[in-house]
Amino acid sequence: MLFIYVHHALRKRHNGSPSQEDGIEKLGVIDAKITAKIIKQAAKKIKISKIYCGSYIRYKKTANIINKQLNLPIIEDIRLNEFDKNIESWVQLQQRVLNFIQDVANSHDDNDCVICITSGVNIISFILAAMNKKPYKDAPFIGVPSCSPMAFEIKKNKLNG
Repeated sequence: MLFIYVHHALRKRHNGSPSQEDGIEKLGVIDAKITAKIIKQAAKKIKISKIYCGSYIRYKKTANIINKQLNLPIIEDIRLNEFDKNIESWVQLQQRVLNFIQDVANSHDDNDCVICITSGVNIISFILAAMNKKPYKDAPFIGVPSCSPMAFEIKKNKLNG
């Protein structure tokens, strides 16, 4: 199965500090529209069935902009939310997102594709899933630019997470 990971559009801070209420900047809207066009081109060759996103406003706005080109069901899943070091460890974050990935992979056909809109910090779990690796405390933090689409092939029932 194919997962298209998309970092949310460029964040517009709600009250100065990062927040679940953050929207997206005008440049983020442009990025999301460009990403939508790229994914729409890909959809001519692959079957994309759903868009998954976290519950934060910036995820949902990004999903809705992209979906104007695709007209797919959007499913909100809190497991795609950002890392909060006050409530979970780095390894727990990786496991949370890996559990999401495995559940989605197990509920779709092998030739299906889904889009997942989330935060940059969660890219590590998609990399681990594609490599069939377990979470680990020394996994690197990897920065991801606004609206960057990346495809990962992940097999059902194969994750070590």
